[in-house]
Amino acid sequence: MGLTIGMTCILLAILFIRDENSYDRFHEKASQLYRITTTINNPLDRGNRIMGSTGQVQGPAFAASIPEIKGYVRMMAGLSTNFIEEKKALSVNFMYVDEKFFEVFTFPLLYGDPVSALNEPNSVVLTEQTAFRFFGRKDVVGKTINLEEGHGMATFVITGVAKTIPTHSSIQFEAVLPFKYMQTMFSDANWLNPYLSTFLLLDPHANLNTIKNKFAQVFMTEAADQLKDAKMLPEQVKYGLQPITDIHLNILEKGPLAIRGSGQLGEASIVTYSYLLMGIAAFILIMACVNFLNLSIAGSLKRFKEIGVRKVSGGTRSQIVWQFLIEAAILCLIAFILAVIVVVSVLPVFNQLAQKNIDFSFPSDMVFFLYGLILMAICIILVGLYPAIKLSLFNAAEVLYNKQKISGKNIFTKSLIVLQFTFAVSLVIATIVYYRQMNFISQNSLGYNSSNIVEIHLPNFRDVNQQTINVFRNKLLSETSIVQVANGDLIPGDDAEVKLNGRVDRVNLTHIDRFFLPTLNIQLKEGRNFSDSFNSDSAQSVIVNETFVEETGLKNPIGQQITMTDGLGIHHNATILGVVKDFHYASLKEKINPLVLVLKQAETMWIKLEKGKVPEALSVIETVFKSTFPEYFYEYTFMDDEIRDQYADEQRWKQIIGYASGLAIIICSIGLFGLAHFSTIKRTREIGIRKVLGASVINISTLLSKDFLQLVLLSVIIAAPVAWYVMNKWLQNFNYRINVSWLDFTAAAVIALIIALITVSSQAFKAAGANPVESLRVE
Repeated sequence: MGLTIGMTCILLAILFIRDENSYDRFHEKASQLYRITTTINNPLDRGNRIMGSTGQVQGPAFAASIPEIKGYVRMMAGLSTNFIEEKKALSVNFMYVDEKFFEVFTFPLLYGDPVSALNEPNSVVLTEQTAFRFFGRKDVVGKTINLEEGHGMATFVITGVAKTIPTHSSIQFEAVLPFKYMQTMFSDANWLNPYLSTFLLLDPHANLNTIKNKFAQVFMTEAADQLKDAKMLPEQVKYGLQPITDIHLNILEKGPLAIRGSGQLGEASIVTYSYLLMGIAAFILIMACVNFLNLSIAGSLKRFKEIGVRKVSGGTRSQIVWQFLIEAAILCLIAFILAVIVVVSVLPVFNQLAQKNIDFSFPSDMVFFLYGLILMAICIILVGLYPAIKLSLFNAAEVLYNKQKISGKNIFTKSLIVLQFTFAVSLVIATIVYYRQMNFISQNSLGYNSSNIVEIHLPNFRDVNQQTINVFRNKLLSETSIVQVANGDLIPGDDAEVKLNGRVDRVNLTHIDRFFLPTLNIQLKEGRNFSDSFNSDSAQSVIVNETFVEETGLKNPIGQQITMTDGLGIHHNATILGVVKDFHYASLKEKINPLVLVLKQAETMWIKLEKGKVPEALSVIETVFKSTFPEYFYEYTFMDDEIRDQYADEQRWKQIIGYASGLAIIICSIGLFGLAHFSTIKRTREIGIRKVLGASVINISTLLSKDFLQLVLLSVIIAAPVAWYVMNKWLQNFNYRINVSWLDFTAAAVIALIIALITVSSQAFKAAGANPVESLRVE
């Protein structure tokens, strides 16, 4: 049972890691595909800022000057808008790409020509699922579809239908539009404004270091004027190359701007998760192997005479070793077969927990079974070799005269018990700390009230003016189920340089209206909110947060003049009219940065619902939205749900570590139960003598349990510093976190000791309650 559990965990970990490492390897030219990375060394950004993104100009400029580059594709991804076919309007995730997209990447077309599909500006390629959603069939080349974008409503001709995008692709889309169409809305020659991904197709024999050096030469020549205007040196900007197969497991930039900084591709992962899962699985398997070793050694008590007779009958040491190895191999094979059955059974649950779509089958997935056979061979060596050698060394004469004993102090067996419980207790401590941190996150004040607030997005590419927003807002507020309506971006969408008293700082910018702060219940520390009573508020005033005041060293911020320079180099003079208390616009993993709130139209509406009238309010919002924006796809989310989504990975791993701790305790209990059983058998006559001499059941139970409990306590002492170090390292990922407390270790120790006591006592009480007459008859 223990080996089956351990092997199951390892096999699931292998499937998970194999899936993580399979991302983007399906491209036929994967070995030649690289994404350009940008590293900006700006003191205002507190060090190097590494991004997997560029501007529009890098791809063409590098390709024109560096012969090793055989092609490039720029990719403005992570976009969504309203696609309309007759009266059907649906929100579709799309991206703008260069016309060689389908030649460079392996996204086969079911219909259409991959070479010419994106040649015309008003062409569009849909995935087969998107085509089916709109037309009920896939062969739709030549049909037209409307969508809302920068020019308003535009008509596009479907020139291709792509096969289903693999789940293990970093590039995810439902539709693809030509990059040249995006350039009709805006064309950008700025070298210092990275916001999209640029992929290069390199010569198979290209030297990456040589290409990087050429990047620097081209940049120094082409961007000289822009560097001068920005007062930056060429050495402050460096371009690198990241293999496409490396993107999924290597997040280049974290924080509230991470989506923009990572090039807006699909969901990325962290390689640490793979190491963590394999580490947990390996711990559980090691504990299972420890059980096997301990029980094999303890069980040898019953096989003394068998070994003696075999030796007297002419059996050699090698024959006895092979006998025990074959027995171990049979048990491991049975455990492996059971583990495969369990993996198949629990894989749907594991997929849901890990947010994966892993599948395997026999015989098409022989590599997986090859890993399994290697695992089984390792287990046979681990669990079979030591007992086989130890038992083969028994002296035949001493065995047959009952003089052979296992080493008196059983140092090896006890060491294995300590090792086993050290792993288990470490996992229990990790689980406790993990749960405490996640509870801290869920209960910690964010600086605003997210209860009963619905978020909806206005049409991205429609000309939505302030008048339209006011009409929408007034319609909603006419209903009793709606408390308040605000327009604003909670997460900063841009950053800027602020000059104040001769000092320059980097700050985040966010756009809000005068209803934003009261709707989210964000508290003003001093000063006032934006107001219609002051005409200057529209363009010449800002509100800042507490961190802005602290980092800029302002003593009396209200009324202070600041100069802001945005990403386009435009200067704005503004007056600080208010200071808000710090609020967490990103997750608690991120530090609150200096923030400037500007009175400006945003794409997000926040609607506060009357408590107890949520269903009625949702119906009202949908009706008003569709009447105001009749052709746009309606979608809403609750603010509380979005906050929970920020910690989705941590919540999943909280469950995984919790399950792992449970399995570890079960395996330890199985091993301890078996060892306690063999221990009582070995001391049966001693127990009988003690009872005849007047020892009580409690005395005998205490005697039998004491040694095991001491070993468990030693495990706690060893596990505590290890778990403390590991969990403190993990907590460094959170800027706002708990402190690891001695109570965490105490709780883990109590849990381990109670479980050990229950497990051992069950055997101890059974042995202590036996008839002493029967005990004294034992040979």
